[in-house]
Amino acid sequence: DNEIMKWKFHTIGLFCLFIIRITSGQCPDDCRCPRPGQVDCSGSDILEIPTSIPPNIRSLIMLNTEVKELPDRILENMTALLILRIEKSELSILGSKALSNLISLRYLSLLNNRLQEIPDGLFKDLTKLETLILANNQISELHPLVFSTLMIGLSKLNLDIPNGLLNQLTSLQEIALHSNQISQVPADIFAYNTYLQKIFISNNKLSSLPQGFLMNLPELSKLTLHANAIKEITTGVFGPLPKLKELWLYDNQLEKLGANVFLNLTYTQLLIISRNQIQYISIDAFNGLDELLELSLHTNALSTLEEDVFHSLPKLQSISIHSNKINHLPIDLFRDMFNLATIQLAK
Repeated sequence: DNEIMKWKFHTIGLFCLFIIRITSGQCPDDCRCPRPGQVDCSGSDILEIPTSIPPNIRSLIMLNTEVKELPDRILENMTALLILRIEKSELSILGSKALSNLISLRYLSLLNNRLQEIPDGLFKDLTKLETLILANNQISELHPLVFSTLMIGLSKLNLDIPNGLLNQLTSLQEIALHSNQISQVPADIFAYNTYLQKIFISNNKLSSLPQGFLMNLPELSKLTLHANAIKEITTGVFGPLPKLKELWLYDNQLEKLGANVFLNLTYTQLLIISRNQIQYISIDAFNGLDELLELSLHTNALSTLEEDVFHSLPKLQSISIHSNKINHLPIDLFRDMFNLATIQLAK
C-alpha cells in the first residue's frame, strides 16, 4: 500500500510539473507571465503585438513599447480577456476591427500614446466595458456614435464635445472630461444621462455654461467646473439638482454673482467660488442654498458685502472671505447664523 501511495504522489507531482511547464512554455518571447492568465509584454524591444499570446488570458499589459499599430482582429481569439493596457507607447493607428470579439473586456487603457482618431465601430463588441481611458493622446474629434455600445467614464480627451456623443450611454454614472482643451459643451450633452452622479469638467477652456445643460440630472452629487475661463453664471444654469452636494467653481473669471443663480441647489453643502474676479454679489445670490455648510469666497475682488447677503444660509458652518479688498464688514453681516463656527478673514 505504501508503495502504491508513493507511486500515486509521484505521478501527481509529475503531472503538476508537466502542467506548470506547459503554462510557462506558453509565455511569448520577450514577455513575462507573472501569474496565471496574465501576460506583460512591456519594454522598447516590443515592436508589434506578439502573435504567440495564449488566447485564454485575462490580462494583457504593454507599457513603454515601440508598437505603432493595432491591426484588425489581432486580439479576436482572446474572448476571456478582462484587462487590456497599451500605455506610454508609440501607438498611432487603430484598425476599425482591432478590438473585435473582446466580448469579456471590462477595462481598456490606451493612455499616453499618439492616437489622433478613433475609428467608427472600434468599440462595437465591447458590450461589457466599464472603464475606458484615452488620456494624453492627440485626439481632436470623435464621431457622436463612437461610444454607442458602451457604459464608460471618459478621462482626458483632447476635444470639443460633438452633439449626441453621450446619447447612447443611458446607464452612465460618472464622466471625467477634466484636463483637456474643451471650450464649449452642447446644451443637451447630458440629456440622456439621468443616472449621472459625478461630472468632472475642470481644467478646460469653458468660458460660458449653456442654459439647460444640467436640467435632467436628478442623481448628480458632485460637479467640478474649476480652472476654466467661465465669466458669468446665469440664472437657471444649475438645476434642478436635488442631490448635488458639491459644486467647485474656483479659478474661473467670474466678476459677479447675480440673484438666484444657485436657486435650485437646495441640498448643496459645499460651494467653492474662490480665486475668481468677483466684485459684486447680489443680496439674493445665495437663495435656495438651504443646506449649505461651507462657502469659499476668498481671493476675489470684493470691496464690500451687503448686510443681508448671507441671510438665506441658515446652516452655514464655515466661510472664507480673506484676500479680497474689503476694508470693513457690516456689523450684522452674520446675524442669526447660529451654526457658523469658522470665519476666515485672513490667511
